[in-house]
Amino acid sequence: MNVPSARRPGAGVTRFIPRLPLRRRIHGVVRNGWPLLVWGLALCGAAWLYVVDGARGRVTAIVADDRMAVNTQYAARVLSVLVKPGDRVAAGQLVATLDPSDARLRLDVVAADLARLEADAPAQAQAWRRAAAAARTDAARLRLDLVRHAGERQRDSLSMVSAERGFADDVEAIEDRIIVVAGEIDHDRAVLRETDAELDRLKALAGSAAAAPVSIDVLAARHDATSRRIEANERRLAEVSHQRDAALNRAKRWSGIAQPCSAVQDDEAPAAGLGAAAEDVEIALAPAYAAIRVQEERLRAIRAEIDALSLRAPADGLVSEVVLAPGEFAPVGASIVTLVAHRPGRFVAFVPEGEGLSVGPGEKVVLRPSHRRGDPIEGRVVEVGAAVVEAPIRFRPGAAVPIWGREVYLQVDGAPQLLPGESYNVLFTD
Repeated sequence: MNVPSARRPGAGVTRFIPRLPLRRRIHGVVRNGWPLLVWGLALCGAAWLYVVDGARGRVTAIVADDRMAVNTQYAARVLSVLVKPGDRVAAGQLVATLDPSDARLRLDVVAADLARLEADAPAQAQAWRRAAAAARTDAARLRLDLVRHAGERQRDSLSMVSAERGFADDVEAIEDRIIVVAGEIDHDRAVLRETDAELDRLKALAGSAAAAPVSIDVLAARHDATSRRIEANERRLAEVSHQRDAALNRAKRWSGIAQPCSAVQDDEAPAAGLGAAAEDVEIALAPAYAAIRVQEERLRAIRAEIDALSLRAPADGLVSEVVLAPGEFAPVGASIVTLVAHRPGRFVAFVPEGEGLSVGPGEKVVLRPSHRRGDPIEGRVVEVGAAVVEAPIRFRPGAAVPIWGREVYLQVDGAPQLLPGESYNVLFTD
C-alpha cells in the first residue's frame, strides 16, 4: 500500500514513497545492529564464566579455633565463676570454684580416724612388746626349769611326775584365765548388742515425746565404754593365749627330755621361742599398720578431690560462654565455662565437591574480610580433607540447603590479630 510522504517546503505537488517489505526491514536491522548483538553475547558469556569459574576461585573461610570446655570431675554446687564472656584467660588460671563442704567434711572424718589409728598403734606395739618380753622371761624360766627338773629327775622319778603336774597345773590355770576372759568378752558383746538395739529404738523415736536425748547420750557412752572394754579383753585374751602356748611348749619339751645334760646344753629351743615372739609382734601389728595406710590413701584422694574443685583453664584462650552460674548444681562431667583457643594464622575453608579435586597443598590464596574493610592477606593451602563431607551450616548458602565438599586448611604466616570464627573471602590464585 502506498502512503503519502511529508510535503516538502516549496514543493508544489505531493510525492508518495512505497513502504519496504517486512523481510527487508528485518534484514536491515540485523545488518546495522550486529555490533550490539555481539557485545550482548560477550557480556552474557563473561557473566557465565564469572559465575562458573569464579565459584572455584572464591570461597568462604573462617578463622580456625579450638573450643574447649572446663568440665567438672566431681558433682558439686557451683560456688563462684571468676570470668565472663569475652575475657582472655591464661593456661592454669582459676576460672571457677565448686563447693568443697562435703569433701572437707569427709576429710575431717578420715583425718580423725587416721589420728586415732596412729595413736592406738604405739599402745598396741607396747602391749605386744610386753608379751614378747614375757615370752623371753618364759624362755629363761624354761632353761632354769630344765636344769632344776633334770637334777630332780636323776634323784627321784617322783620329781619328774611333780614337775609334769606343775606344768599341767600352769596350763590349766592359764586355760581357766582364758575361759574367764572369753566369758567377759561374750558378756560385753551381749551388752553391746543390747545397747545398739536400744540406741536404734531411741533414734527411731527421735523428735517425739517418747525420745529422751539424755538416754541416747547415756547409751552412746555405754556403747563406747563397752567397745573399749571388749578391745582391752581381746588384747588380754591374746596375751593369755600366748602364755598358754608357751606353757604347753615347756611341758612338751620337758616330757621329751632324754638326758638331763642334753636339756641343760640345748639352747636352740629357747632361741627359737624368742624369734617366734618377735615375729608374733610384727604379725599382730600388721592389721593396724595396714589400716593406717588405707586411711592415708583416702586422705590423699580427698585432698586431690578438693584441689579438683578449683577449675582452671586448660590453655590460653577467650571465654565464649559461661554455662552454669553460681548456686547451680553441676553433675559429674558438666561444662562450667567454654573457652575458644585461637590457632594463629590458621583458617578452615570449604570447597564444593565439583572443585575440591583441583585444590592441593601448597596452592597460594588471598583472603579478604567478608564483613569489614581490611587489607588482603596472603596464605597457602596446607591440608585438604580426605573425603567429601556435608558442609557445616556456616558454609551453606542457607541453613536448610545442604551442600557437600572438602575441607581445606589454610595457613597465613605473620597474620595480624584475628578474631576466632571471623569469615573471609578466599581467592585461589594458582
